[in-house]
Amino acid sequence: MRLKHAAAVGVAALGLLVAGAAPSSATSDSSTTKLAGGITIQANAWNCNFWSSACSWATSSKVNKRVTWVKNTAEVSVSSGTISVSVGSGSYNSGSSATRTRSIYWTNTNANISDLRGQVRVKGGLFPTVTTCSYAYLYNSSNGVKGGATACT
Repeated sequence: MRLKHAAAVGVAALGLLVAGAAPSSATSDSSTTKLAGGITIQANAWNCNFWSSACSWATSSKVNKRVTWVKNTAEVSVSSGTISVSVGSGSYNSGSSATRTRSIYWTNTNANISDLRGQVRVKGGLFPTVTTCSYAYLYNSSNGVKGGATACT
């Protein structure tokens, strides 16, 4: 019985390899900046490492205290091909497929975090790599503190 089960598992694994499925993996980066008034801001960036047709990405800006606004700008780029980036609602998408880079941003005035996430797809190009950068900015009108942090995969 065990031999039949092992054979079935082996055939299923071979089928996945032939179909082109690849193991998923991720790469990430994080950076924190300490500002006046005990305020800290953190930038976080994440994206898939190995992929075939689409690559998920995410960025965030996090502040340890309530501020007037926190902004997260995500910059997603690929090494070759034509880029297409999808994001959730409430964001802005700019850039050119000719430059292989897209920038998306969101400013939150109701909380101490600003998150973005989506997928990048590439047409053409040979094994393109994806780079995701998170540019975190904040402003606090009560004490005039402003600053930022950057993280890139």
